[in-house]
Amino acid sequence: EFMKSEDADVALNGLVDFLLRKKEQTMK
Repeated sequence: EFMKSEDADVALNGLVDFLLRKKEQTMK
């Protein structure tokens, strides 16, 4: 088992949150 689905979800959510925050900062 390389990676648990839970870890993948957490990593994906973190990446999405990071991109959204970066986008908001760029628009301001």
